[in-house]
Amino acid sequence: MHKFIEMKKNQILVVIILAILSINQMFAAVGDTLKTKVFDKFSMSRNGVFDKWASFPSGKKYQRVWLKYTVGCESAGQCEWDYTNQIFLRQHTGKNDSTLKQAPSFKVNGQIKDSVSFSSDTTYVNVFNATTKKTDSVVSSLLTIIQYKNLQNPTQSTDTLKIFTANYYRFYFDTLGNKIDSVWIASTQTLKLIYTPYYEIFKVINNFELGRIITPYAKFFPKSFAYVYTFDVTDYANFLSDSVQIRINYSGYTFGFTATIEFEMVEGIPAREVYKIENLYAGYFAYGNKGNPIENKLPLKVFVQDLETKSIKLKVNLTGHGMENNEGCAEFCDKRFYVKFNSTKIAEQHIWKTCGDNAIINQGGTWIFDRSNWCPGEIVNTFDYELNSQLGNNNIDIDLDTFTANGGAGYETQVQLIYYKDYAYKNDASIEKIIYPSNDFWQSRINPVCSGAKIILQNNGNENLSKAVLKSQSGSRSIQSFKWNGNLKFSEKAIVELPYIDWDRHDSTFKVWVEKPNDTLDENSYNNLKISKGFRIPNVMPFNFIVELTPNRNWDENSWTITNTEGKIIYSKSYAIKDTFKLIRDTINLGYGCYTLKLTDTGGDGLDFWYNRAQVGTGMMRITGMDPYRVLKSFHPDFGNFHQFNFRVGSPLKVNETVNPPDVLLYPNPAKNILNIELNSLNNQIKFYTVYGIDGKKLKTISSNDATVSMDISELNTGLYIVEIVTSDIKIRRKFLIE
Repeated sequence: MHKFIEMKKNQILVVIILAILSINQMFAAVGDTLKTKVFDKFSMSRNGVFDKWASFPSGKKYQRVWLKYTVGCESAGQCEWDYTNQIFLRQHTGKNDSTLKQAPSFKVNGQIKDSVSFSSDTTYVNVFNATTKKTDSVVSSLLTIIQYKNLQNPTQSTDTLKIFTANYYRFYFDTLGNKIDSVWIASTQTLKLIYTPYYEIFKVINNFELGRIITPYAKFFPKSFAYVYTFDVTDYANFLSDSVQIRINYSGYTFGFTATIEFEMVEGIPAREVYKIENLYAGYFAYGNKGNPIENKLPLKVFVQDLETKSIKLKVNLTGHGMENNEGCAEFCDKRFYVKFNSTKIAEQHIWKTCGDNAIINQGGTWIFDRSNWCPGEIVNTFDYELNSQLGNNNIDIDLDTFTANGGAGYETQVQLIYYKDYAYKNDASIEKIIYPSNDFWQSRINPVCSGAKIILQNNGNENLSKAVLKSQSGSRSIQSFKWNGNLKFSEKAIVELPYIDWDRHDSTFKVWVEKPNDTLDENSYNNLKISKGFRIPNVMPFNFIVELTPNRNWDENSWTITNTEGKIIYSKSYAIKDTFKLIRDTINLGYGCYTLKLTDTGGDGLDFWYNRAQVGTGMMRITGMDPYRVLKSFHPDFGNFHQFNFRVGSPLKVNETVNPPDVLLYPNPAKNILNIELNSLNNQIKFYTVYGIDGKKLKTISSNDATVSMDISELNTGLYIVEIVTSDIKIRRKFLIE
């Protein structure tokens, strides 16, 4: 009775939770984010597919949808190889289709044979008995014949026969075991195979690939690792309604990786709504087989643009696998695919990816080796092409470089056509990502920073984006404004670097937003803002320090530079053969400012890599203090292509900005040659206008009683400055930039 009551309580609790979720979804508004988790630390315990149903809200529109795929490891997991992971949305169409097949009239021990001869009576075979030196007899093998005689249902078995083998010689032996005679064991019956045609009916399910990643070589990593891979799956938003089946295809043969899938859906109107999606090619196709070339799997496909469709995108995802003996294809050969649209070539794409820039360094495998559009531990790139299609019939043809393989090679291929309705907005700009400052793991190679910010700007409007206003704010400091000019077509992106920002170690939030695309109102303001939180501020280094480096035998592959915020090289260093395995120490003297030390390895194998350690040895790099001598920064030697260390020298500004200053207007800001200063609501007599550098050094002073002045700053370099206004009873300090 107690268990029954507990069960009832649990059922009621589930109903309440579902009701709360339904209410929350009911009152969700444009711009709100709904989350649905499908898999939660699911153990990929075998090779193959894993399917799970999930419930999504119905009757909603989403302007953006992200899929977050988190790969982790069980406490006892192996997690050691680079395996392909694919995530699919399985569209159950509710339709049936059929395939013409041939049903055999019988099977022998489960195998299809053209004919079988047998005996319905027991047959025997003779064997030589080495102990008695005589011929013994044993019953021959028993066979099972399953017959299929129902022509209306040819796959249903109708009879089972247990029979004995026949049509063989039964031998006799002398006392030495030599064959001296034989008897032919003839069959009593023979069956000849007949095929019956039939149609196999199946449910039509479209498997749309949402994303693909490769697991990292994580055998020696702490088992607590978790890497989050984010995919923009807005194109599939219309399918995320009611009950949806999601599939993980795991190609691994060692186990212990875990998978978590969560969808984040932002309500609103998408830039263009998907009308339908069509798989053109899907599967793993052998590459370089002369008898069956890959072009047989990638034939020309005809598609139709109807009146409902306003634009079409081709989405191509190819990764090469296998390592045949000619060129290491398809994993380690740089081949190309070609896209022909309506018989005209519109694209030529290298199927290749550089792996030495990977954020996951020091993996327990060949992580630095460049591969055919994949790297261990990273997302697989997709290639998108906007098609200028026309009403009626169009065609697509995809070809690869001609190649003959000596062994197994192939491409995991997913190619889709995505059909859209009309564009929703004419002018819609969005901030897609803050590259820095950021605590995003995938940007950790270049963060933290002490210069400006870097963002990705995207055009989501039908009109080309030629100009916009970008604004940013660090912490609670003053808002900075920047005018962007360019030319972005629909869905195109631009990487934009914002001017120098005076980061403070107490800042933990950076905001950037876009306004006035093409000097007009942004029609969708919900994607205008990005916020970066919890990012780190670069270390403050002393004015004088030492860079220590020990080259390995590949001494000529290593060099480093120190640059300032303007990109000017302050120090540079390369090495000679005489430096091999020697500790080389270089003394650095810098002034106040922000700097970047970048160590590069042109061989892409860092200062240490297990695969070639026996041949080239191990090197080392670190930064040390001078007085006292101490290690200030160490660099992991297994870093692939580069290390980047951004740092500040000296303390923050010697001259601080006035807190809550009176109404002072500086323009333009950033400035170039002239800085205009206007003071409002000040009755005090003005005496001096002074410009200071970030090191507190006085650079320029003018005296004036005017509340509006124009200062010539053309002789000053790019950077951050402070202008100080001194009146009869107050000092006001404000920052400005020169670009």
